[in-house]
Amino acid sequence: MPERYSPENYEPSRADKANNLNNRLNKFATKHLGRHGRLMFYILFEISGTWSAKQGIEKFPIIGEVLRSATAQAYEKGINRDIQPLADSLRQEVGTALIDYLENMHIIREWSGNRKIKAEGEDRKVHVTGFESLAVNNQQISAVMEQTIPKFLEENTYSISFEQNLLMSSEYNLEEKNADGVADYSTKEIKISATKSFSASRIINSTLLHEIWHNSDWYGARSVPTEERLRLLQDIIQRVKSPDRYKSDYVESINNPDKQKELQYKATEYFAEVGSKVLTNEIYTIPKADRDLFRAYIKKHDPNFDWAKANRRRSEIVQPKQKSKRKVHSAK
Repeated sequence: MPERYSPENYEPSRADKANNLNNRLNKFATKHLGRHGRLMFYILFEISGTWSAKQGIEKFPIIGEVLRSATAQAYEKGINRDIQPLADSLRQEVGTALIDYLENMHIIREWSGNRKIKAEGEDRKVHVTGFESLAVNNQQISAVMEQTIPKFLEENTYSISFEQNLLMSSEYNLEEKNADGVADYSTKEIKISATKSFSASRIINSTLLHEIWHNSDWYGARSVPTEERLRLLQDIIQRVKSPDRYKSDYVESINNPDKQKELQYKATEYFAEVGSKVLTNEIYTIPKADRDLFRAYIKKHDPNFDWAKANRRRSEIVQPKQKSKRKVHSAK
């Protein structure tokens, strides 16, 4: 599941600061809307840097207003005009905050200097820590990332670490409160929780492969053009609402009083659930429509990815062959 911080859990003094910041941003945006939109984002996330961009839009309504104004100006100039009907349609499905965020990713992309995103030329290896005492070790997880998944999934992941007592998002309203893993799409960090009883297959094929897809969905795929991300979201929403969808107990159980949010959360988890199946032997347990959708997505972003070879190699890593022990007979 993607990691979501809850501003409501902060102490009142933090809430007061947030309100004061919102008021200052309101005055600032009114005066400098056209020229300093990016600086506004920089101020917001440097000061309150705990929230994701989407949550910032939800917490500070002025941000959404500024983005919608900037988008309207762009449409008037012919920029992104072709995606306006698609964006408006998706607003009816999942609300305005998410679509405001996705439409204006090209602005948001540049604001934060404290996000741990791998830049061009930087070491592309994923940093893996903390798995020494589990059924898989750091080296095995590194090998899985380097040798068995599409390159764009690896490049959208900065680090993978073990952490105890991860919690499920309260927004999902699930009976199970503990999470096996969380992904933060803003920092590209993945955290995995497991016990010694967890098998290597569960940690890698179920949890890890699920979480890495979160970092490459419509939130996390920052290098993917706006229209493609919106169409991907639209395609997944259609699959979630389809009678022949993949029936995941986890996704089907997500419930929220706000049905737009519920659909948004279900789409987010459906994408990760199906994505993880596509990379394993369970690919044929999901509907053909999902297989075709994910195969096309992977082929577009990693045309040289070899499914069969990657799957064989992952099986070797997860269940390495035991070396046979030969009996040595001493000469008499």
